[in-house]
Amino acid sequence: MTLHRAYQTSFTTLFGCSKPFLGGPMAGFTTDEMVIETCNAGGIGSLAAGRMQPNAIRQSFQKIASKTNAPFAVNLFIPTTPENTLVEEPETRRKVQEVVNIVAEKLGDTDTPPTEAPKQPDYSEQIETVLELKPSILSWTFGIPSEDIIRRAKKLGIKLIGTATSLPEAIALKNAGVDAITIQGSEAGGHRGSFLTSDKYTIDNNTTGLISLLTLVRQVIPSSIPLIAAGGIVDKSSANAAFICGASAVQCGTALLVSDESTLIPNVHKELLLAPYKLRQRLSSSDQNVTLEEAVEAYKLTGMTRAYTGKPARSIYTEFMKLMRDKVSNDTLPWTIQDKLTAPVLKQAAAAEQWQYMTLWAGQSYGSCEPGSVKEIISRIIDDTE
Repeated sequence: MTLHRAYQTSFTTLFGCSKPFLGGPMAGFTTDEMVIETCNAGGIGSLAAGRMQPNAIRQSFQKIASKTNAPFAVNLFIPTTPENTLVEEPETRRKVQEVVNIVAEKLGDTDTPPTEAPKQPDYSEQIETVLELKPSILSWTFGIPSEDIIRRAKKLGIKLIGTATSLPEAIALKNAGVDAITIQGSEAGGHRGSFLTSDKYTIDNNTTGLISLLTLVRQVIPSSIPLIAAGGIVDKSSANAAFICGASAVQCGTALLVSDESTLIPNVHKELLLAPYKLRQRLSSSDQNVTLEEAVEAYKLTGMTRAYTGKPARSIYTEFMKLMRDKVSNDTLPWTIQDKLTAPVLKQAAAAEQWQYMTLWAGQSYGSCEPGSVKEIISRIIDDTE
């Protein structure tokens, strides 16, 4: 059965949208315009508030609400539980600082000076702000809010979406009373949303691909709870596969990073994500074969790493990741500490567009990304899916 224009899945019915699509919340990269255009295209946009101070959350929320009447989500980071938090080791800090110093030296001849790491927002202040704003949807990653927060959100009529990277996490979210679950496969770009395993264990073992994970979770979680497929969804064929395996909606992050409305991403990052597309365009207009060198240059590898923030995340492979692997091995600092230590040189590299020392979040399937407006990208992925 082919669906045209009007879609009806448990996701669209529950959230009152016309397309089974959720915009991936990408802290530091998702613009208000991306949220607005996702909503106006028929999907659910996500305000990525995980790194935002309460006043900034309020300002973005009000701006989005003034530009669309459609429901949208506010996404937060749940503080990591103590048992899943790394212990800060002085020797590890020394090694990480050594890498930071090496990168700072390499960036020393740029015109962009290093900046201070931004202040980490207080979660309790964030959540109180969100409850005060009463969004249609509260979503989160890295854990589960307290029973009290869930109770208060439900009393306010706020629907809840949690993120799971394993079957046990999906069961924990279901038992906590969520309305829908984002199932994040290991293909996804950016941070893993894991919360029942330590960061070290997660990067080594919690790496199940989307289709396997989605199929497994759908066997256990009742059909009344919509599953949202995340990880490797960049085109119609990947969306079809997710729907066939039990998803009620798809979530896209990397695919939207290359959109016209994605203005927070450095140009060099967007160019790297679109390099495979440009290669395909060139080949389609000629009879030339792609050379091995061209393919390797355009389709850069991605890897799961804790080098940037201390938490497992997928990025295009960079010299920064190699330095961390060589100097620090498999160790990192706890994520808020590692993040604060590396942020200044990473921001300096981004400002100077030195991509080998930047944060380049990207899903494994980024090679299939195509440019365009948010509306055009969503249409390419969702329209006429089965």
